[in-house]
Amino acid sequence: MRKTILLLAILTTAACSGVTPQTNRQTKNMTPVSNGTVVAGRSSGELANPDLAQRDRLIFSSQREPVSYQPALPKDGVVLGIYDPHHTFADDGDVGLQHIYVYWQALDQPKFKEDLATVRSQLRDAQDHHRGMMVTVEPYTRAANWRDGGRHLFSDILDGGFDHEIKTICTEVGAFKGPILVRWGHEMEHSSSRYPWAGRDPEDFKNAFRYFVETCRAYAPNAAYVWSPDGQENLADYYPGGAYVDVVGLSLYGFEGLEESKLGHARDFAEAFGERYGRVASFGKPVMIAELGVTGGQDYRNGWFKDLFRAVAAGTMYPLLHAVVYFNDMEPCHCYGFYGDPDWRIPAGWFTAAKQDMADHRQEAAAGSSSQPVGIQ
Repeated sequence: MRKTILLLAILTTAACSGVTPQTNRQTKNMTPVSNGTVVAGRSSGELANPDLAQRDRLIFSSQREPVSYQPALPKDGVVLGIYDPHHTFADDGDVGLQHIYVYWQALDQPKFKEDLATVRSQLRDAQDHHRGMMVTVEPYTRAANWRDGGRHLFSDILDGGFDHEIKTICTEVGAFKGPILVRWGHEMEHSSSRYPWAGRDPEDFKNAFRYFVETCRAYAPNAAYVWSPDGQENLADYYPGGAYVDVVGLSLYGFEGLEESKLGHARDFAEAFGERYGRVASFGKPVMIAELGVTGGQDYRNGWFKDLFRAVAAGTMYPLLHAVVYFNDMEPCHCYGFYGDPDWRIPAGWFTAAKQDMADHRQEAAAGSSSQPVGIQ
């Protein structure tokens, strides 16, 4: 039976306190990874590395270990997590993974909510609640408008221009005594002006991603690194190679009004997630829904959640799926025009109801019967 729990794998590499990373700053010196066919999560041009092979084996574990060990995802289940800036689920024992966003250029600026003291506080909070943590690092520029300067962002990174930011955040990540994932430069293949790193040259992005992971690993060898596209058809162009990816994340949002207007019908979970999952399954990596949000009428939301919980409970529809992280906030980008800003938030008790719903689905499957799922608004 699949259990919705967070599991840890034993850390076999020593903590790397105060180590200065030795990485190549120029694109021409980066470890070569070709655009060849991906086989079992490895690109055809990737160099063999026994240490990285060992890391792959330690992504999963079959039993829970003390919080000072290597992070992992559940081998035989799905961990549920949340981005919860309003602390609705601060003390919810059914939450296994906590999510925060970090503007890396704002860490030394206390006027911003993502400053270093706040990051440390959230990491301590996750430890105190025995939760895993996912840190999404958003590599904005240092321009007055953080979205400006994207044309030279990657070359600045490769020239060491953001080494201080990488060291600062990754030192905090490395000190976290629990399971932790680092997600850098998400939704990179999406062609919009929202992120300065998105929609750029794929080779430049891949080199910058590799540089970040190589540098960060020196300070945070206990972390798992998440490559997290939006899920578009061109996502494979931005895959940096299996040596730099422990987990593949996907963004998944259901917006009833927008879908009916643009597609002529409202999509369900299977339609929306199935196409995205199909585009990343060939990499052979564990998959997580790194951002999930659903907005619309009660029937629409209930339908989405019912299908999601059934898929998780079954465990066979999406065998690589091992984590679902909900985005519990209003949409911050103000980019939906006359559709308005969607409200993705879920009510307190959602995770308890979710686990009960999944347990009911398992019982139904075992008994060969069907019943009405628990309704969740």
